[in-house]
Amino acid sequence: MRRSLYVLMLLLVGSGVLALYAEFLLATQDDIFQVAWAHANMALHGTVAMVALILLGMIGQAHVLPRWQGLRNRRSGIWLGAVLALLALSGAGLYYLRGDTVRDFNEWLHLATGFVLPILLCWHARERQRT
Repeated sequence: MRRSLYVLMLLLVGSGVLALYAEFLLATQDDIFQVAWAHANMALHGTVAMVALILLGMIGQAHVLPRWQGLRNRRSGIWLGAVLALLALSGAGLYYLRGDTVRDFNEWLHLATGFVLPILLCWHARERQRT
């Protein structure tokens, strides 16, 4: 499960970075190319996110619940869980929320937490090796 999680997180972060590339750097390209690129990338990002949510549910059952009693890595695990929950909620918000102000805030929240996720994941993995 750990390797699958790492692969999925790599795909999510990578497709998120590609989405930024499509939105900001391809804006000068032909609109049809930008729209096609952005749509395919967001379809990949959303699909991988759904698979990651299923895997995170499995990890919660097999990893988080049994280890919660051990008191090890709770701090990094709580932070990681909070960021993952915020990413899931803000991702759903990007899909469902309307209104420029709310959507812009939610977009930046999702982007910022997406960049924090790999750092927290590495911290949690390092804490596991340390303890």
